[in-house]
This record gives sequence, structure tokens and C-alpha cells, in this order.
Amino acid sequence: MKFKEPTWYNIYYEGSEGRYHVATTNDLKQWLVEHNSEREKGEQEKIEDFIIKKTTPFIYRGECLKNATL
Repeated sequence: MKFKEPTWYNIYYEGSEGRYHVATTNDLKQWLVEHNSEREKGEQEKIEDFIIKKTTPFIYRGECLKNATL
């Protein structure tokens, strides 16, 4: 069986003060469910409210991640 690499997405919101990065995910539907779980009823957002761009993450393993500060 061949492993398929996941597709990753950057999620942006365009507001009155410009565009800002909201999240990076490989599951847009699950991200939206979690995002909306923090919002009140009637204030739920749709995926169309965001700018979605495919991306390629650079994921490194090893000692560097253990000591990294973001």
C-alpha cells in the first residue's frame, strides 16, 4: 500500500487592517468545526469566509525540535 502525503493548507482572514494568518491544517473541515466550537451560535463562520492556500510544510525531526522556541 502506498502512503499518500497529506495536503496542507494555510488559512488567512482578510479584515479591515489587512490579511493575517489564522492557521495551517491538513483537514479544513475539522479545523472549521474546532474553530466554530469557540464561537457563539449565530456567529459561526463558513470556510468561504477565509482565504485558503495550499502549502508545503517543512517538518523536521530530531534534537532541533526539542529545543526550539517559536
